[in-house]
Amino acid sequence: MIAKTLRLADHETYFVAGLFHDLGKIMLDTYFHDRYAEVCQCLERDARPSYLVERDLMDIDHAEVGGLLSARWKFPEILVMPISCHHSLKPIKKQFLPITLAVYLANFLIKKADLGLASAVT
Repeated sequence: MIAKTLRLADHETYFVAGLFHDLGKIMLDTYFHDRYAEVCQCLERDARPSYLVERDLMDIDHAEVGGLLSARWKFPEILVMPISCHHSLKPIKKQFLPITLAVYLANFLIKKADLGLASAVT
C-alpha cells in the first residue's frame, strides 16, 4: 500500500519484500524451536523488540538470518536488502533505499497500530 500510495515503480516487488521481511523468524522457530520459544516467552514479559531479545538469547536476530538465507537462496538483492535491514537501516545501496525504507515504515506502522502478532512478537 505504501508503494502504491507513493506511486513507486514495481509495487509488486515491494509487496514481496514485505511478505518475506520476517522470514528469519520462521527459520529460527523451525530449526531452533526450543530456543526461539524462550525468545517468545521473553517477549510476552518484556516490551523490547524481538530482534533485541533474539540477539540477547541467540546471538543473532531474525533480520540477519532472513538476509543470509535469502542471499543463499539467490533472491535478488532488491529483496535481500529490506529483509536484512528492516530493523536497522545500516548502509544500504542507494538503489535499494526506497524499498528498504518502505518495509521499515510498514513494519513500524503495523507495530504502532497493534495489528496481527506485532504486539506479541515484534
